[in-house]
Amino acid sequence: MSYCLNKDFSTTRLVINEPPEIEWLFKDKFESLLFLPEGVNQQIGGLRTQGYFKESLSDKPLITIITVVFNGEQFLEETVQSVINQTYENVEYIIIDGGSSDSTVDIIHKYEYAIDFWVSEVDEGISDAFNKGIKLASGGYVQLLNCGDSFLDHSSLSNMVAKVNLTPLDVVAFQAKTDTGNLFPIYKDSVSYNSPFSIKCAIQNAGPSHQATLVKLELYKKNGGYKVDYKIRMDFEFFLRVQKVSKMVCYNNPTIYYRTDGISSNLRNRLSFKLEELHAIKSIYPVSYFFLFEFFLSLPPYLIKKFLSGVFYKINRN
Repeated sequence: MSYCLNKDFSTTRLVINEPPEIEWLFKDKFESLLFLPEGVNQQIGGLRTQGYFKESLSDKPLITIITVVFNGEQFLEETVQSVINQTYENVEYIIIDGGSSDSTVDIIHKYEYAIDFWVSEVDEGISDAFNKGIKLASGGYVQLLNCGDSFLDHSSLSNMVAKVNLTPLDVVAFQAKTDTGNLFPIYKDSVSYNSPFSIKCAIQNAGPSHQATLVKLELYKKNGGYKVDYKIRMDFEFFLRVQKVSKMVCYNNPTIYYRTDGISSNLRNRLSFKLEELHAIKSIYPVSYFFLFEFFLSLPPYLIKKFLSGVFYKINRN
């Protein structure tokens, strides 16, 4: 039976004292855990370590929000406050820190009373951190809200869950608003995507903002998580990979504030950004080299120039 621990925060309004039952099927590709295996210089904490847990209710599905961070002292507090001040009542909050050397862990300690579980330890990058958080998730749906990102207002998650209850599909995607005032992606209003009829359609539909998207935990269990060899476009590869076996609905409703100074927005990483997309397309779909060439020509001119400059530089050195 759920009860209120503290009515002031989204993460403390509905808790239980018994650990949720973890169902493990032999065909699952993703393991579920209540706690991570002990690691080197690992620090952990949160409500779960104090015997408080969460469960989904028939009228209030549990939403697990995961924040990954590394040396994020500048923006982490803003993200945490955005989560715990939501009006929605059934929220599980997990923070995965990559072993920060700044005051990140101090900020996490400050809000430990409203964080379900947090861990600080060295990891293999963003994909690895995402996967750790998903393994720890108890919710029916998972949202990946990076350090520096935040909900647009206190009722954003309630509005997202209302759409989930209306269309309980595998992926429910919304829009993000950037610090430049732009909205992305632009969807066809309330369009459901399933079994794309062409590769171009699949690529177009693989572009949800993961910060503004709710993904069924079951989808991760059946299809695996994020591939650690992708350093930037792990979300594109995931959505591209699961489209044939999932149902998605996309809404042109802005719900998340997205800061554009992250790794994928850095100009120095834009070429890697596109090359990882290219690698994902080639690894999942049997596309022709003409199609890849066509995709390459769709890149911004400065990226093509940068790529060709790198190629000719290597040729001249040899």
